[in-house]
Amino acid sequence: PTATHVSLSPREESVQSLVNVTYPINLLPGHPDVVKAKVANAILGGGSMGRLFMNLRETHAWTYGSYSSISQDELVGNFTAYAQCRNAVTDSSVAEILNEMKRMRDEEVSKETLQEQITYMSGGFAIGLENPQTVAQYAINIERFNMPKDYYANYLKNLAAVTTKDVQEVSRKYINPNAAHIVVVGSKSETAEKLKRFDADGKITYYDNYGNVMQEAVVATAPAGITADEVYKNYIKAIGGEKAIKSIKDIKTISNGSFAVAGQEIPIKITEMKKAPAKSSVIVEGMGMVLNKQVFDGTTGYMEGGGQKMPLNEEQIATAKQEADIYGELTPEKYGIKRQLAGMDKVNGSDVYKIESTDKSGKKTIEYYDANTGYLVKQSSAEEGTVEYGDYKDAGNGYFVPHKVVINNQGQIITANVESVDINKGIEDSNFQ
Repeated sequence: PTATHVSLSPREESVQSLVNVTYPINLLPGHPDVVKAKVANAILGGGSMGRLFMNLRETHAWTYGSYSSISQDELVGNFTAYAQCRNAVTDSSVAEILNEMKRMRDEEVSKETLQEQITYMSGGFAIGLENPQTVAQYAINIERFNMPKDYYANYLKNLAAVTTKDVQEVSRKYINPNAAHIVVVGSKSETAEKLKRFDADGKITYYDNYGNVMQEAVVATAPAGITADEVYKNYIKAIGGEKAIKSIKDIKTISNGSFAVAGQEIPIKITEMKKAPAKSSVIVEGMGMVLNKQVFDGTTGYMEGGGQKMPLNEEQIATAKQEADIYGELTPEKYGIKRQLAGMDKVNGSDVYKIESTDKSGKKTIEYYDANTGYLVKQSSAEEGTVEYGDYKDAGNGYFVPHKVVINNQGQIITANVESVDINKGIEDSNFQ
């Protein structure tokens, strides 16, 4: 890049942001700058004594660690400085990463700092020679990249000869905070406005999970006086209301779907059963066997998969109890759920109310309710990824359920279409044992 650009992949459920400051560089294997650049990178962000780590973690406690890398390549190398930090300090972390990069260019490092890194790197190189694979790789590198035959034989001598001026010169050549791609994955609502100041044009380019450019939708403004409580009540009304929900004693849903493995679509069958007040069973079948099973009898339960059966722990039991409660949507306060209106957004071209939901454990879920129909059309959380709901139909007793569900959890996409819904047909307790 000729200037700094900011790219953001929105992940609204994330409580942390993944930050990368990166750009391509022209650094060929065997070039005299390689050793000097490695020293400069080690000082900037090569480990727990690097400036990035000491600044972002030790001084500010914004992250568990911040590092950098400079890579050589016969076609195109790259520089990257990175960190994972809280949403609230994402822009501050970017600012300090850029400041440390600028500092490498503007100031000579001390002789003491330089010698510490040279000593450390010399020891690492010597230890590496004890591994036959490392020695073999060095021989391959010499032939593959047409490097001098004595490149590695002279490595320690060349490393020891690096000066403070050398470090500053290669920093000015390869560390450029004024022409970088700042790539962030995190909450758009919490980070976007603060990140715009780093872009040369003051604009952010948005990307989806697949690297496709997203057009920033024109979002409507929430009507004055609308509250999260009102949005949620409209949702309950849309799916049938309190009367329809309370009429349910048991419900069985069968869905057919698929997920991809190594580019191949694997068909699956999902059987979900619930029985009042709070019993549940979910069975996922595919490839002629049970892939996953979770059962909860109202008090305890287990998970089964891959030939192993494990009892639910205390946290899983609390979650299972909430999810199994057929009438739970009518009493969110029972589970300490609090909702707050976070404005409006777009989902598949439709205006939606964006609601931030938090339960008593602190788990945060972003819910999207269609402004026209009232239906829940999408929800996302750090633990479960993103789930989209569509094609709501009356399943019986005036109770409406989505007949199409798309789950995206860390790139693993599961699509499911409801084939049948049976309400109050009588489900035996043995199904929850």
